[in-house]
Amino acid sequence: MVNYFDHLVQGPGYIYNLSQTLPSSAFMLGFDSFSFLFSSVLILTTGTVFAMWMGEKITDKGIGNGISLLIMVGILARLPQAFIQEFSSTITNNNGGPMLLVIEIIIWLLVIIACVLLVMAVRKIPVQYARRTTTGDFEQDMMGGNRQWIPLKLNASGVMPIIFAQAIMFMPAACAA
Repeated sequence: MVNYFDHLVQGPGYIYNLSQTLPSSAFMLGFDSFSFLFSSVLILTTGTVFAMWMGEKITDKGIGNGISLLIMVGILARLPQAFIQEFSSTITNNNGGPMLLVIEIIIWLLVIIACVLLVMAVRKIPVQYARRTTTGDFEQDMMGGNRQWIPLKLNASGVMPIIFAQAIMFMPAACAA
């Protein structure tokens, strides 16, 4: 069960943060008006609840972890624009040139490979079962039980590592600012 009250508490904080970081011309009605604050919090809360509902419906259909899929689609939707922006910034502004662009692409591919490996990684926990014999054969009793494995997923939470990879890759830029 999701506590929707949290969204009503976080909404004004988010709007206040926006008012401090954006210029005042970004707010048409003015930040100080109650109608702007009320409508903004209502829109943020409604959008969050709708996204959570849509994620639950995706999960119910058996496609996968719905919220993680929605976040991943949002990341992938911005990917072409990010590539074009990075390409133009690196090449036209002479910020490292083509060699830096190649290095960035290699690092990007390594991150994708690491994410795929994290999703597919399974630790095999050995389990031994005692073998039951109905014949009473002493030699068969001495052989021991069957060895089987319990597959324990490394990414048991179901959260896609690409979400965390994006956050990790943006961390140096955030720390530098």
